[in-house]
Amino acid sequence: MINWGYAFGTTDTSIIFVNKQQPDAKTNLERIKSQIALLPKYLQFEYIEDEETGKILKGVNNATRMTHAVNKNQIVIKAGSASPDKAVSLARGLTAPIIHYDEVEFTPHVREIIDNSVSTYETAARASKENGSLYGRIFTSTPGDKDSEPGQSSEEVLVNCKQFTDRMFDMDDDYLHDYANAGSNGIVYIEYQYYQIGLDNEWLENIHKKYTNQLTFRREILLQRLHGSSLSPYPQEDIEYINERKQLPTTSIFLKSYYEMTLYVEALNPEVPYIVGIDCSTGTNKDHNAITVINPYTQRPEAELECNYIGETMYEEVIKELVLMYIPRAIVCIERNSVGDGIIDHLLHSRIAGRLYYDKNRDLVDLKMDGNSTVESMLKKEASKKSFYGVYTEGESRKDMFAILADRIVKNKEDFVTMNITRDISNLVQTASGKIEARKGVHDDSVMSYLIGMYILIHGNNLPLFGYIPGEKKDVPKNKGMSSYSEAQLKEILPDDIAKAIVDAEEQARKNDYEAILREAMYQSQIDTAKKLKNKNLHYESDVDVEEYSVYDDTYGDTSVEDLSLFDSLNGIGSYQQNTPNYDPYGYSSTPFNGGNNLYNF
Repeated sequence: MINWGYAFGTTDTSIIFVNKQQPDAKTNLERIKSQIALLPKYLQFEYIEDEETGKILKGVNNATRMTHAVNKNQIVIKAGSASPDKAVSLARGLTAPIIHYDEVEFTPHVREIIDNSVSTYETAARASKENGSLYGRIFTSTPGDKDSEPGQSSEEVLVNCKQFTDRMFDMDDDYLHDYANAGSNGIVYIEYQYYQIGLDNEWLENIHKKYTNQLTFRREILLQRLHGSSLSPYPQEDIEYINERKQLPTTSIFLKSYYEMTLYVEALNPEVPYIVGIDCSTGTNKDHNAITVINPYTQRPEAELECNYIGETMYEEVIKELVLMYIPRAIVCIERNSVGDGIIDHLLHSRIAGRLYYDKNRDLVDLKMDGNSTVESMLKKEASKKSFYGVYTEGESRKDMFAILADRIVKNKEDFVTMNITRDISNLVQTASGKIEARKGVHDDSVMSYLIGMYILIHGNNLPLFGYIPGEKKDVPKNKGMSSYSEAQLKEILPDDIAKAIVDAEEQARKNDYEAILREAMYQSQIDTAKKLKNKNLHYESDVDVEEYSVYDDTYGDTSVEDLSLFDSLNGIGSYQQNTPNYDPYGYSSTPFNGGNNLYNF
C-alpha cells in the first residue's frame, strides 16, 4: 500500500515510518526497497534525466531515508522514545499525511506519540485531501504484553478503535468516514488469523514446537492478549480458560446507524425478558458507556455494546431503539451515578418508561405520601419515586457484584463468551486496600454493565412484575396440563400404527379444544355486546337471541381477524420506525446485519 502511494499516490510528500527502535524502522525501509527492486526497471524510478542539462538525477537512497527521483516523495524513519517527554517531542515532528506505526504494542509511550501527533497529521492530511492525494495512518502489530508499559499504553488506543466489519465494503467514502469516527478514535481495528493469510494447521503445529514459552506463542501466533499479572484477583488458569472460551460475534445490529452492538446469537428474541445492564460514563479519562444484554434463562450475555464517544442524549436514543425495535420485553437496569440519574429521568418520560427496572419497595412511597395535597408534596413524591430506579455500583452493592463475578468464574467459566467482558476480566486487579478494579490505563465498563444486570437478576425483588419469574425455565410448557408421551416414546412400548394413532388423536383433541374455546369466547362477546345495546334501547342487527344466549350458534365460529391498524396507529404501535428520522441511508438501523466472521481481539 505504501509502495503504491510512494510511486503514484501523491507528490512532494513525506511518508514517515515509526517503530519501537531505530534498527526495526530501518528494516521496514529496507523491505520497501526490496519490493521496489522486484518491479520492472521502468517502475523503479531510480533516476531521471534532466531535460535541459541532460544530467542524470538520482533519488536519495540510504539507511534512514529514500526519495523518489520523479515525484519527490520521501520516506523517513523515526524510532520510539524512552520517556513520555521525548515521545511528545517525537510526535510533534510527525508532520506528514502518511504515517505507518509498526509494532505499535511494543513501542514505549505509543499513546503519547499517537495523541500528540494528531494535530500535525490532520494539518498535513487536510492539505493532501484538498489536492486529491493519498493520506492516512496505518498501524500494524502483533499483540503485546498487557503487563508491560507499551502493552498498557497501546491498549488505551485499541479500546477506542472501531471494529472492522464486512459491512464497510458496502459504504461510500463519506458514510464510511462518518461511521469510522462515530463512537471511536477514528482508527479501524482489523485482525488476521494465520488461516486467513494462507497458512494451515501443519504450519501451526511446526511453529508451536519452536516456542518454549506458551504465553509468547499465544500472543504472537494466536493473537491473544493475555494478562499474567500477580495482582489479578483470579487464578491465571481461570483467566486463560475464559480467554479460550470467548467467541467471535455471530452478527451485529447498528443502533442509530453508527453504534454497533455485537451479538453472540443469531438474533435477539423479542419474546425474552432480557436483563439489560447499562453502565453510564461520567466522562472521566474517556471511560465507556457500555450495555450488556443477558438472557435470564441461561444467565449468559448474548449481546454487548461499548462506546466512549457518545453523548448522553444519543445514548438515550440508542437505549430506546434497542428496546423498541429489538427487545420490547427488556428489563432495563441503569447504573445510578451523576450521568445515569439524568438518563433515568429522561427515559421515565419516554415510551420505554415501563421497562425501567425499579425496586419493589417503591410502592411504599405511594402509601406514605399523599401526592394530591399540595404541589410541593407532589414534586417530592415524584422525586422519591425516581430514587428507586437504577443500580448503585459503589459500597456494599459493588462488593456484592464482585462476589457474583468470583462465584461465576469458579462455577460458570464457560458463560463468559463475549469479547469485551472477557477483556475486562483480564484487566482486573486487586489493590492494596482489597478493592477490585481495572488496572491503571484501562477500564472495566463492560464487565460492570454485565454485573449490573447479574446483580438485578440475582437480587432483584420485583422481576415478576417485568415478566420474569426467578428460576423459571424458558421452555417449560404453560397451561398444558400433564406432559404426554412423544410418538418415539410410545413406539418403544406399542406397535407403530397404534402409537401414531394415539399421537394424532391427542393433537386433534388439542386443536378442537382450542377452536371450541375460541368460538365460545367470541360468541360470549357477541352476547354481551347485544345485551348491553338492547338495555340502552339501541338497534343491533344480529342473529343472536339475547334471551336465549345459551343456545350455541355456529355463526360465531368465524375466527377471521379484523383490521386493527387504526388502533395500532392510535396507540403508537408500529409508527416508531416510520416517524424516526432516517439516520441511515443504507437501511442498517432497523435490519440486523450479518457481518460474517468478523475478527475481534482485545
